[in-house]
Amino acid sequence: MAAGATRLAGVIGWPVAHSLSPALHQAAFDAAGFDAVSVALPVEAPALPQALASLAAMDALGVSVTMPHKHAVAALATSVDPLVQRLGAANCLTFTEGAIHATSTDGRGFLDALLDVAAFEPQGQRCVVLGAGGAAVAIAVALADAGASVQIVARNQRAAADLVQLSGGDSMLATMADVAGAALIVNATPLGFADAWRRRYQPAMEECRSGRRPWTRLDVLHRENLDGLLRDLGSDPAKIGEAELAEWNNAWRKLDPWPEAVAGLTRLKRNYIIAPLSNGNIALMTAMAKRAGIPW
Repeated sequence: MAAGATRLAGVIGWPVAHSLSPALHQAAFDAAGFDAVSVALPVEAPALPQALASLAAMDALGVSVTMPHKHAVAALATSVDPLVQRLGAANCLTFTEGAIHATSTDGRGFLDALLDVAAFEPQGQRCVVLGAGGAAVAIAVALADAGASVQIVARNQRAAADLVQLSGGDSMLATMADVAGAALIVNATPLGFADAWRRRYQPAMEECRSGRRPWTRLDVLHRENLDGLLRDLGSDPAKIGEAELAEWNNAWRKLDPWPEAVAGLTRLKRNYIIAPLSNGNIALMTAMAKRAGIPW
């Protein structure tokens, strides 16, 4: 039970409601008998400096940092450890007498987990890292420092090229075609971002269903939701590039079906006519069917 001396900890990011970190932290605090409480701290990018100043002022214990703040907190910290200075990103902040200290434990923790759970040694292995954000940076550098040949696959080619240079060694740019045969594949992409984008779908559809908005192509709704989410996360869609945004928006055409769907529909088609009932446009439904082999 929280009391006057209970210390505050948590995970800071946007969005962050999906994070399991508060539960994991709290279980560790309780097991160790440490008087602290861990909570989710949903903070949008423009509010980050004030949020960190407030946490420092109240002498919070510390926070873990998730997207999209890992790079920003490194610049806002009072002091950083040498690895953070090298990476330009941090995943952990501690607060002492109003000061903010940034550290990076993503890479070391990842290597420890690989060894403990999978008995995997990176030395001499070809490892593919998907993504080029804060977590990808820490993991790619840790793998390269451990002697792995690291390949970076990311939509943001500029960030990927920067990460290749930072990692050094045998690191190189790659594509999804290079994933096959890799000894290790690390997904460091922002899964929380996809969830936040998806949560905007029903509210956008309700505007059309209710008549408050006229009929609108689904691709347009997805793009509006994407642009809005990017702005909420402090990114200007105009600075990303139309071609890349269009490719992101087409992600909805590449969704994987449920494992049993294709086999089940194939059996049904032996005796029945199978057709989709969807608000998706024809191009979207055709692309999904071709990619997944859906037999309607």
